[in-house]
Amino acid sequence: MEQMKKEKVDIMLLDWNMPNMTGEEVVVAVRANKEWNKTRIIMATTEGSKVNVLKMIKKGANGYMVKPFQEENIFKTLTTITDRMPK
Repeated sequence: MEQMKKEKVDIMLLDWNMPNMTGEEVVVAVRANKEWNKTRIIMATTEGSKVNVLKMIKKGANGYMVKPFQEENIFKTLTTITDRMPK
């Protein structure tokens, strides 16, 4: 969150389980701040149940990748997210 205050972040890759704040807590904090609302958020995690995916999308995540993932899945998800970013 400190880095977000220092510079503009276009895309974040978050794990569900992180130290200090969970991925869910970061998504909620980013979406609560209108200055950061255009930041694209991709969850990259082992927490891949349908319930968890839908929960994070509803909270504001723009994409979701379940570990382990292949390089082409990363590229596809990033391309999809950036294609939808406002110019």
